Amino acid sequence: LAGAGARTAEHAGRKTSLYNAQYFDEVTTKELERSRKTGRPLSVVMADIDHLRDLNNSYGHLAGDAVIKKVAQILGASARESDTVARFGGEEFCLLMPNTTPDEAAIQVEAMRKAIEAAEFTVAGSPTPIKSTMSFGVAGRSDGPQTAKELIHDADLAVYQAKHRGR
Repeated sequence: LAGAGARTAEHAGRKTSLYNAQYFDEVTTKELERSRKTGRPLSVVMADIDHLRDLNNSYGHLAGDAVIKKVAQILGASARESDTVARFGGEEFCLLMPNTTPDEAAIQVEAMRKAIEAAEFTVAGSPTPIKSTMSFGVAGRSDGPQTAKELIHDADLAVYQAKHRGR
């Protein structure tokens, strides 16, 4: 399966050049099957840009788009070759991390979170660069029956738990 660096026009979003949600679902289904057969771990990460609506309201949607694009660049550059990074929708992104336990994934995404927190986003309407943060949720393959959609849903629930705990 294609890693973080490979993008095809058919499966990439125009704004970010990351994979789209449909492709992510397909790859997750295949990797989940492979993970079950080999007994290797598999983690899914959901990530959500914090307060993007407020940023859009303060600086306009072009500013929000600039943040989305730069976050996509940081996630893509920070991912391993074996990972799949996709824009899930709006301000949500997802990562598929084969051969990775949730604890290992958490270490990797913490580095991504710090890189995004440290980044400065140049946007029209602001004389100085603005800052943004991102919340992450991690879920791992269970030993029981589990679909790709359930695994993604578990990661989505985890990101909202992170937001409710203070981001």
